[in-house]
Amino acid sequence: MSGEKAITGFLMGISAFCYEHVFRRKFGDEAKKFTRNLFYLFGGTSIATAAGFALNIIAGRLLGPAEYGKVALVQSVTLFLSIPMLLGFSNAMVKFASESSDDRQRSRVISTASLLTGGFVILSAVICLIFSSFLSRMFSTSGELFLLSLVCAVLYTFYTMVTNALKALFKIKTYAFFQPAYALLVLSIFVFLVFIKGVTNFRAIIYPTIFGYAIIGILLSVSSLRPYLHLQFDWKWAKTLAAYSSFAAIGGLSFVFYTNVDKILINRYLTVSNVGIYRAYFVSSVNITVLLWAMFNTIYFPTISRYKDKTIVFNQINKVIPYLLGLGLPLMFICEFVILSLYGRQYPIDPLLMLLFAFAAVLVVWYGLYDWTFTSEGTRGVRIGLLGTVTIAVLNLLLNICLIPRYALYGAVGAQIFSFIFGIYCLHVLKKKIAR
Repeated sequence: MSGEKAITGFLMGISAFCYEHVFRRKFGDEAKKFTRNLFYLFGGTSIATAAGFALNIIAGRLLGPAEYGKVALVQSVTLFLSIPMLLGFSNAMVKFASESSDDRQRSRVISTASLLTGGFVILSAVICLIFSSFLSRMFSTSGELFLLSLVCAVLYTFYTMVTNALKALFKIKTYAFFQPAYALLVLSIFVFLVFIKGVTNFRAIIYPTIFGYAIIGILLSVSSLRPYLHLQFDWKWAKTLAAYSSFAAIGGLSFVFYTNVDKILINRYLTVSNVGIYRAYFVSSVNITVLLWAMFNTIYFPTISRYKDKTIVFNQINKVIPYLLGLGLPLMFICEFVILSLYGRQYPIDPLLMLLFAFAAVLVVWYGLYDWTFTSEGTRGVRIGLLGTVTIAVLNLLLNICLIPRYALYGAVGAQIFSFIFGIYCLHVLKKKIAR
């Protein structure tokens, strides 16, 4: 026990030094609590990330770019289909439940958001089944891939609502524990299907993913959320959640759009094998920063939602950006080289493509800091962040259509880079105007 305290004390000492050196402020109680929770998340996320990368690398080597590309397509379509199911209620739930310390109010918010989401899940699933032929053609996938994507979307929505409820309740230790539990469960089922059952196609990843969402979601609901989940629908909170989520849903659609439309268009203009290669680069770079950002934002968003004056937060972000660029780019490049080497010869190592993906990965975090800080301000902030997100989505689509046929994978990642730069610029200008 003394050893654990010594390690914790050492890490907190380093954190205090870095915090006070960068922000020129005392490492107070709020910063200590934030950092302690971040350590819990880092431990859980590290195990989950290791399991996730093992899954992707083994799958990439065994399945090959074509089947691996199908996995990427199913996951992209899943995210698109989940938008009308979630409709931003998961973020609205975190926003309003985290602001209160009253368990009765938290229960009303979580229960109302869950019932609203459940209704939209049923409605969306029925519509998708009715128009399945049309939608599968629109996404350039087979009927089987589309139906698997729909099942994935339903269970992904359930899993997202459950894990976001943990964030809203600041149950960070529980969240940190179940992250690796989910990843290890999926990896174990994958290993069973591949090495014992001999499954060597995209189903070897998709089936474990579906099973993992269902099992972990049920376990969390029963073990941690049961006191907060009731069949009580509060109309007052429903209106508040709907007002916030209507903007968050558009932002969520835009986010899914600009992070997944490239894979769908690569499949349309090039081949499914190119999608698999693109996914390998994405997993080696952007996916790492998305995972780290998600870990950080698990605490960041609920915490800054309590701050009324966001000017201080934006000032702190500006001080972090030079470190993000200076350290992020070389670290991402090194990560890409190591991970791509593990994928095998079927996935060629291209230094220029690696550099572009490294830059795109850093921009994702930079934009996320601005966007979620605006989002924490409530409906007004969501509208501001929405402008940048929609701008990125539209610009990214247009650039992908123009650049992928001409520059292939370079065009896809280049479209993402130019879109994010313009989106960051838009939010930076709006931030300056608000400060005045």
